Amino acid sequence: MMRLRQAPATVALFLLALTATAHADCAWVLWSEEQKSPIVSRWIVVQSHVDANDCRQAQAQKLRRMGAEDGAQIEGNIVKFKDREQRFRVLCLPDTLDAREPKGAR
Repeated sequence: MMRLRQAPATVALFLLALTATAHADCAWVLWSEEQKSPIVSRWIVVQSHVDANDCRQAQAQKLRRMGAEDGAQIEGNIVKFKDREQRFRVLCLPDTLDAREPKGAR
C-alpha cells in the first residue's frame, strides 16, 4: 500500500528531472534588445554559450560594461541612460527560444 502512494511523487520527480536535464543539455544564447523608444526595439544575438552559467556570466559582464558608460543606470537586466530614451535589455535564453517571437508563439 505504501509503494502505491509513493508512485505519483516518484513520477513527478522523474518528470521534473527530465525537464531540467533537457534545458541543461541545450546551448544558451545571450540576446540584447535595443529600445530606441517605447514602440521601437530591435533584438540581436550577442553570443551563444555551452550552458546557462556561462551565458549568465557573459550577461553580467555585458551589463557591467554598458553600465560603466557615463549616465548609465542598471536595473536588473536593463541598462537605462539618463540623457537619452535609448535603453538596452540583456537576456539569456535556451537556444530553443527566440527573443524576437511574441510570448505564447510556441
